[in-house]
Amino acid sequence: MLGPRSWLWLLPLLLIGLIPVLLATVPGVPPLLQDPARALVPQSIWGRLNDFNSHGQRPQAITRLSQWSVAVGLIAEHPWLGWGAAAFSVIYPLRTGFWHGHPHNIVLDLAISHGWPVALLVVGLMLWLLIRAARFGMATGPVFERGWWAAVLVLMALHASDIPMYDSRINIAGWILLAGLRCSRPAQS
Repeated sequence: MLGPRSWLWLLPLLLIGLIPVLLATVPGVPPLLQDPARALVPQSIWGRLNDFNSHGQRPQAITRLSQWSVAVGLIAEHPWLGWGAAAFSVIYPLRTGFWHGHPHNIVLDLAISHGWPVALLVVGLMLWLLIRAARFGMATGPVFERGWWAAVLVLMALHASDIPMYDSRINIAGWILLAGLRCSRPAQS
């Protein structure tokens, strides 16, 4: 085994490591705390998180929150069958004046394109497969199996904040990870 069975002690350290990022990102933090945090955290990170670039504030319409709010509105207009494949890239510029190819969230993208029933079916299938894999005790297995789970969870977070399925390399890696979770279960005696 390459490490301790439980890595829970690492979570508080990771949270402590996020404090400078939060101090650098959140508006309204006193300059006495924010300036050292911004010196420590790269501007590309805190600038992206609080929508600040080297030229000042970004337009509200190009932020993730704006994209998601427009996406939710589109879903509310056509919840059952959606707008059709790739409709977001056509409708978003008409509503905001800025182009974006997708809403940066897999569930919203599926619901806009094909409606809530399809989005719930696809996400439900993935959750069912993950639950089936977890029921075989993979989360408490050796380090290799926990590494598979960590990779799958990172990929899930990516799908919640962007859509890596449009990059075939990441999409294929995701399906391999999902298959690996299911196939690497311990032999039953």
